[in-house]
Amino acid sequence: MTFYNRIQETKDIVEIMEDKKSWNKIVLLHSPSGVGKTGLVQKLFSEEFKDHLSLRVKVSRSSPDTIENLYYINRLYKEISELAKNEIIPTPEGHALKNLKGIALFIYNFIRNKVGIENENKLYEFSEDLSITRKKDYLIHVFNTQTFLISIENIQNIDTQSIEILSDILKKVSNLRLIFEYTNEIEDLEDVSTSVVRFMEQLDLDKTTSFECYEIKKMDFSEAKKLIPPTALISDLEKVREIYDNGHGNLQRMKLLTSDIPSRNSPIQYSLEKLNSSERYIVNIIYLNEGSIDSTLLVQLLTSDQYPFLLYTHQKVTETLKKLEEKYIISLITNNIEISHDSIILELERQSHNPTLAAAYRLLTNYYNKLRDEMPDKNVAIEKLFMLYLKFHDESIIGILNDIKKMILEQKYPQRILSKLVYLRDKLLDKKNPNIKISNEISLALLEVSYQMELGQFAEDSLKTIYNPANPLHRVYNVGLKLMNNYDSETKLEVQKLIENEASESQCRLTMELMLLSSMMEAESLHDSKVFAQKMLSVESYSRYMEFAFLLRNYAELVDSKESLNLYQKCIEIFESFNRKDLQAQIYISIAMCHSYLGELDTAKKDLEKAVKLSEGQIKENMLFNNYAVIEMLSGTFSETVLKYLKDSLLLTSNSYEKIIVKCNLMIFYTVTEDYAIAQELCREIEESDFENYKYEEFLHIVYSNLFFYYRETNHSHHLIYFKKISELQNVKIENLNPYITPNTVYRLDFLGYWNIEVSRNLQHL
Repeated sequence: MTFYNRIQETKDIVEIMEDKKSWNKIVLLHSPSGVGKTGLVQKLFSEEFKDHLSLRVKVSRSSPDTIENLYYINRLYKEISELAKNEIIPTPEGHALKNLKGIALFIYNFIRNKVGIENENKLYEFSEDLSITRKKDYLIHVFNTQTFLISIENIQNIDTQSIEILSDILKKVSNLRLIFEYTNEIEDLEDVSTSVVRFMEQLDLDKTTSFECYEIKKMDFSEAKKLIPPTALISDLEKVREIYDNGHGNLQRMKLLTSDIPSRNSPIQYSLEKLNSSERYIVNIIYLNEGSIDSTLLVQLLTSDQYPFLLYTHQKVTETLKKLEEKYIISLITNNIEISHDSIILELERQSHNPTLAAAYRLLTNYYNKLRDEMPDKNVAIEKLFMLYLKFHDESIIGILNDIKKMILEQKYPQRILSKLVYLRDKLLDKKNPNIKISNEISLALLEVSYQMELGQFAEDSLKTIYNPANPLHRVYNVGLKLMNNYDSETKLEVQKLIENEASESQCRLTMELMLLSSMMEAESLHDSKVFAQKMLSVESYSRYMEFAFLLRNYAELVDSKESLNLYQKCIEIFESFNRKDLQAQIYISIAMCHSYLGELDTAKKDLEKAVKLSEGQIKENMLFNNYAVIEMLSGTFSETVLKYLKDSLLLTSNSYEKIIVKCNLMIFYTVTEDYAIAQELCREIEESDFENYKYEEFLHIVYSNLFFYYRETNHSHHLIYFKKISELQNVKIENLNPYITPNTVYRLDFLGYWNIEVSRNLQHL
């Protein structure tokens, strides 16, 4: 049964979409769940826009529970690439291979499995993975060759990185039409405008894209009642009106209405309660699997369960699905089965724990745990298990905690998933007899990840939860967080006292001193850092620890390139002795930098290739893009490919220090190529950043030199300001300052490298 009566809304949206004033158009439809956004969009696509190339990106309201930061973009990519199967548009793989050259192809091959986890269909059919930048390039190519009309559901839950990628796409395409379906909670109705404005600010639209917000209001009851099924045999329309009004105009209430529903009850809740055990079991399996499941997989799960909750044959599954579809509980679309509406998912989320739900949970967790052990790429299974364990506050999370940590470390914005882990830990602690060991393991994982990603508040809160002064590991993190959250002379003195309390020549003391050295190399002079590093190097017993290689690596930053290369080689040998190829790969990134500064650019490219090969996909993509671009620019190449790599690097960079470096490189690119308008904007962003909080002379000299170059090339008097600042730095007479200037230029291109240290868990056992 289908009923639509949105004449005015249809007219308004068609008018918005057909407006010729801008290249791209976005209309955001907002309303509470069930009021009719989806029905309206379906009507628009099947009637008014039937001649357009259109598609709908379906996103469940449960999507925020995923680990992945790129959920929405990956959904969009999947829908677009599905069209390629019908030869409507080029395939993603064909486009990527056609457009990549040289090291770009190498980078593509290396990172294709690193970012951008596909949805569960990947488990059942082969799918070639592409990195997020390759996916973005593919989408831009497709949108520039075809005019698309695209709707995206539940846009209110979109992740930060998907917004960034979508914003970048909109700046590079024309004639793209987007409909955002924004579902606001009933209690937020009065404040929805604030939420929408905040959302659009994140999207950062430019003048090429127009945007309008449109409210889908509650349908008049005289129209909504036409959705009541004829089989409901309703006679008391006033009772139905009350049910409709209590649901704030949720049309699903009308579709699921029956004659025997008690007064004031939700027809959605009542329809679910009336399901028999076989129906309820299947509905809960679909619900727990993100509200969607492949039909082949569902049959496989139900007919081959080792410990069946209910007995199913293939025929029984088919019959049950048909009944559920007739009751408007599920929808069957080709080979996929979905809960028919988010309102039903919301009601399922409210159900109390019961044997049927528990059985569905057990069936899915057993399947995904088995899949995790069998599949080479286990990320999809980890995603599913994480969401399931989160819903049920299950201590089994401990079995996949290491995998979750690895996945989080690949994210640009991990805050949402870290918050979910905090929530889970707190729920476990709220149990009558909490397992403190497991909750502490979660806290430690949170601490490790947030410290490594420089999320000080998350790390500090996690450390407070488990802090034990007798635990050396906790003491080390305590020092690291003091330095991370508030580095000043007072903090430095406090940290030095804490270091002095540790046993001399111990691994614990070495790690604390490395933390202090890392902070000094950003906030203090090169001379002070070098003196401190040399003092550490004089402790002979430190050389037995793997952390000694981190000391050599950081010290290599404080000397000239030829000496650096010798130190880096020693680092390689130490990491090799500990069988740490990933850390060796990080060193090759730095070795490539040294060879570049010495003018050995071909060797530098080979160093990058070594890093990629050793890392097995774990090198940060933003580093590869930036460093490859810098090598090309050092050779005098300022091509569109180089520009693209710098832009992609900036798009994937979250660290403020690294962002300044990439922006400097971009500013130089635009200045050299005489695109002064964009160079000016980058100059403004750099000057308004906190770059002068970093007192490391080498870094300051890089920024000052580049700002000087921009202002001199644009004949602006500000170049005198930076000439003076550079002179003041030179007067310090730092022996290593300013050795890496491109021949015949005064600007300074710079690389990204690994400077953080790894805190060993073994410290807690000392």
